[in-house]
Amino acid sequence: MATDYGTDIACGDDLDPNFTLVSGRALVAQDILHRLSTARGSLEWAPDDGLDLTSKLSADIDEDDILALQQDIAAEAQKDERIVNAVATAIYDYATEKLTVTLGGELTDGPFSFVFTVDKLGVYLEGAP
Repeated sequence: MATDYGTDIACGDDLDPNFTLVSGRALVAQDILHRLSTARGSLEWAPDDGLDLTSKLSADIDEDDILALQQDIAAEAQKDERIVNAVATAIYDYATEKLTVTLGGELTDGPFSFVFTVDKLGVYLEGAP
């Protein structure tokens, strides 16, 4: 039997105009995407949640910044009660100014791996979970 992670309207980088529903691991990935694109303190009901990755990108980002981001991303993901543990790997491409984040770990029903790309305009989920 599959784990019930809830159901919501699909709204990756924008609200689905057809109000398509999403559930399962896809919903968890969508919720993590929102955590990684929401500024901390911007949600009244969750003032300690959010990590706006777009604001972290700059021409002078260095390896120490990337290591810190990896820890911050994993910590933010683990705030979701459906995630048992998480590890993030981030690679920054200076030529394109894009960050690729691989987030892996364990959900309550087993291992997962989500890949996000980040640029100055937003955070995007790559592929379907």
